[in-house]
Amino acid sequence: MKDSWNRIALLILVVVLGIAWLPAIAHDQTRKSFFKSQQRRLARAQQLQASATEATCQVKIQLVAADSGRSLAGLLRVTDLSRNEAIHLPELIQREQDWYAIAAGGQIKLPRKRLKLEVLHGITTRKVEQVLDLQGLDKRTVKIALQRFYDPARKLVSGNTHLHLMRLTHAEAHRYLSTVPEADNLDLVFLSHLRRLPDERDYISNQFTDADLQRLSQQRVLFGNGEEHRHNFGRGGEGYGHVMLLDLIKLIRPVSIGPGIMRSGTDGLPLQRGIQTAHQDGATVIWCHNTFGFEDIPNWLAGLLDAQNIFDGGSHGSYE
Repeated sequence: MKDSWNRIALLILVVVLGIAWLPAIAHDQTRKSFFKSQQRRLARAQQLQASATEATCQVKIQLVAADSGRSLAGLLRVTDLSRNEAIHLPELIQREQDWYAIAAGGQIKLPRKRLKLEVLHGITTRKVEQVLDLQGLDKRTVKIALQRFYDPARKLVSGNTHLHLMRLTHAEAHRYLSTVPEADNLDLVFLSHLRRLPDERDYISNQFTDADLQRLSQQRVLFGNGEEHRHNFGRGGEGYGHVMLLDLIKLIRPVSIGPGIMRSGTDGLPLQRGIQTAHQDGATVIWCHNTFGFEDIPNWLAGLLDAQNIFDGGSHGSYE
């Protein structure tokens, strides 16, 4: 009897081990990718830990306009000259290619080394490079004048009409909006309300009220409310299209049309219905994503679109 129970226990153990190994066998390529990504994250964590133990210098960076002396936010990249590697700056908001947004008069901790700073403001100032030797220093103030080579304000308004923010706290989103548009030299930003299940729970920008935007507009950048009114056949497939509705007095509902985005509802509502309602309320209507969507040409021919967003996410179509 005892031998029988032993054999049963052994059989159960073999089955359990077999089941435990099934995912590993079935997803071998996924496991390899996972372990590689784990190694990359570990290497990055080790680099950050090493930099955290280095002696640092508190550096105040004052960016000013060369023509007026006005204090500016800007974009900053710092390179460790001893290794010729860009330095991670966790105190700042990361942009692209090791560039970070820094507020006007911002302060950061940098290692006590010979460093190269690269700074600019938007896309209308010349990039300035400056070498700093912070060895043995606790504090340092750096003032850099940025020379503007073109003033778009004479003919153009620089803006972002299609901004969503997700996976941030309200405080982090407020910091982003207070720093990045100014660093990018934008005059106008529209925060866009959108709906998509289940992702909408992560879009913090949906929670900003008109009062929040008015308070943000007390800075140089003007903020406005918007909505991305849209339809897809399937989650990301082409549908009727997407439009931005700007300066709304109320949301146009349904914000997102049909089961492709909302997992319920009907594909039987065209965008034109929402566009006409928005126009009646005095809103501006901008077609999104180049030529993506079937309703762009009909609505252009009907005179219902005010402008076109080009390459605002996705690469459908061309500049032509």
